[in-house]
Amino acid sequence: MDPTELDGNAHSVQSANGMAIEKSMRCIDTIYEIPVAHRNWIKSQYNSNSLAHSLWKSHDSTRTGPIVVEINTRFDGKWQNGTRYTIDCMLDVDIPQPDSDQRPHLGWEVKFNGNRRGLGHIWVPEGVIQLGRPKPGVELQVYGTGDIKLKDDFPCGGSV
Repeated sequence: MDPTELDGNAHSVQSANGMAIEKSMRCIDTIYEIPVAHRNWIKSQYNSNSLAHSLWKSHDSTRTGPIVVEINTRFDGKWQNGTRYTIDCMLDVDIPQPDSDQRPHLGWEVKFNGNRRGLGHIWVPEGVIQLGRPKPGVELQVYGTGDIKLKDDFPCGGSV
């Protein structure tokens, strides 16, 4: 991806959430090591992932329950020859520490086999985010959500 396409500006956490997912999917498009059919299926699953799209809802002023500050989604795939690969997509909400040169943002990252392929920030106005990821060393409460379904009938072979 062109580095100028990695970041963006939004007026709300909801619009930042959508922009981050869109940028993540464009980044997945650049992972040429896996078949186009695999990439397209992964993008469709990620785009339809209600959890990823609902990150903003926990930051709405009418919300109840815990505030979600990070969502990680992993896709485990296999080429037709049996070689395995992973694509990890992360969304996070940050309010940087006062000594940081960053502003409040929703971040996104895509990794292929553990190697970063894309990382960006969707900047939002001060006060839009009520709670962000804690400073390093503070543990988050982790909630598991189960597995995304398997697709193993690609015309090009392999599975995700």
